Amino acid sequence: MMKRILMPLIALITCLNISGCGTWNCPEAKIKVQHVYHYTSCGKEAIPNYIPLDPTKHLGSAENANILIGNLEIMTDYNRSLINIIDCYEKQVDNSSEKLNEVY
Repeated sequence: MMKRILMPLIALITCLNISGCGTWNCPEAKIKVQHVYHYTSCGKEAIPNYIPLDPTKHLGSAENANILIGNLEIMTDYNRSLINIIDCYEKQVDNSSEKLNEVY
């Protein structure tokens, strides 16, 4: 009779310990992060609005072809601006790594 009561009681205590009821609260680890470099924002281009195609014409029509060419020019300009933004940040990283080498 005692075995029938003891086994579920042990299982219950084990489950409670595993679920966290029997654990203690550990203090949170405090990590100190030192911010060394300040980067300036390189700007952000607005996402371009592409011209929608004419749904009444087929894709290869002259009107839709001209719209696609115009959208391609818009996309090319936007891609160039994104590359310029990446170059701006890369120059800042290069300058900060040079400063780091001077310190050490």
